[in-house]
Amino acid sequence: MPSDGAIIFGDLIGKLDIVRVECPKCGRSGRYRLANLLMRCGRNEKLLLLGMRLSTRQCVGRLRRASNTRRLV
Repeated sequence: MPSDGAIIFGDLIGKLDIVRVECPKCGRSGRYRLANLLMRCGRNEKLLLLGMRLSTRQCVGRLRRASNTRRLV
């Protein structure tokens, strides 16, 4: 575990196979295989950063708000 106390993907090896992520903004959720996340992000990636990355890139609520803004302009 890093010195700041964050959980990293390496901490989850042998404890779970699937990581479930949910966006607090829009409620969208998904499941990811830990093995795939380890290959994509590396074992030292913080779990919190994955949630932030997914919610900012793919948040349905954010994308809806952005498309509504474009239509109004």
